[in-house]
Amino acid sequence: MFQWANGHAANFTWPITTCRRHFDDTCTCGMATLTVVNNEGWFITAAHVFDDFFAGVNQIKEANEHQAKRLAIESDTSLSRKERQKRLFALNKVNPKATKNISFWPGRDGVNATNIGYVAELDLAWGQLAPFDAAWVPEYPTFKNPDMNFGPGTSLCKLGFPFHEITPIFDQASGAFTMPPEAFPAPLFPIEGIFTRTIQLPSTITSPTHPLLFLETSSPGLRGQSGGPIFDTKGRIWGMQARTLHYELGFETNVKQFLNAGAGPHVKSILSALSDAGIMVTVSQD
Repeated sequence: MFQWANGHAANFTWPITTCRRHFDDTCTCGMATLTVVNNEGWFITAAHVFDDFFAGVNQIKEANEHQAKRLAIESDTSLSRKERQKRLFALNKVNPKATKNISFWPGRDGVNATNIGYVAELDLAWGQLAPFDAAWVPEYPTFKNPDMNFGPGTSLCKLGFPFHEITPIFDQASGAFTMPPEAFPAPLFPIEGIFTRTIQLPSTITSPTHPLLFLETSSPGLRGQSGGPIFDTKGRIWGMQARTLHYELGFETNVKQFLNAGAGPHVKSILSALSDAGIMVTVSQD
């Protein structure tokens, strides 16, 4: 049912990796998804993907500040040996799993993610790939018109990059990460479900700029699919995968059981945010 649509969506669904080197010198790689939305290189993804990256950047800043304090104490000749040891002991140790080096890779070598914007309450972010060649994407997406034939029960599919583990290597000489040869191309993984309902999100803002709506699906979003498209059998985007909701079923068993449902920004919310940012996309007539 989704064979053609899946092949179509694969054209504009790219992987994102965030590589980290930790203070214990282990390296890890997180994977997510971006959806290229037009021929100017604009894309959407989940805001928490950038949150994770900037959290790592902040850890590096804090560690550098910690090291600067330590060096200042060690080089202060006015301190007695006892006082120096006392001050050094008072410094908190750096978490061995804190980030020492970090790298963000938006699906293609030599390309950066620029002009980042987001709506935190929707877990929606956007940006622009630079440099960008429109020929890199053979087919661009069409977004489903949310005001026409938009009802629960419609078969939908999610696409992204789960189940693909990468262990990067950090080259201290170049200060860069390298990937094992088998890391790419990363395999896409589709998962189908139906549109179950629209969820109105709570807001701390009296008059939010955009409709705060999530599209929910009957199948869970998978780790690595955050930022990927949710599309119908015609390949039209209905939403973007961002998180998985866990509903307790309430069965009388010894172990709690849950229904896991996918959720993410509704196309109405995405179109509103992109329009406000001046990003042009194609919207279906029906």
